[in-house]
Amino acid sequence: PEYWCSIAYFEMDVQVGETFKVPSSCPIVTVDGYVDPSGGDRFCLGQLSNVHRTEAIERARYSADSSPP
Repeated sequence: PEYWCSIAYFEMDVQVGETFKVPSSCPIVTVDGYVDPSGGDRFCLGQLSNVHRTEAIERARYSADSSPP
């Protein structure tokens, strides 16, 4: 198949951004809070904006980004 995985990011019950499709040529995908996807093997939450983002969501995003791998 062309893609082996699809990732959709939600804040509460609203999808933010488009569904990210991981190409079959990338057996490993990294999800992080940075802003530079630089390839098909990385899904960066930092580049996604949401005008309805709450303070609680910001804290959760920060917590997820700063947790150890």
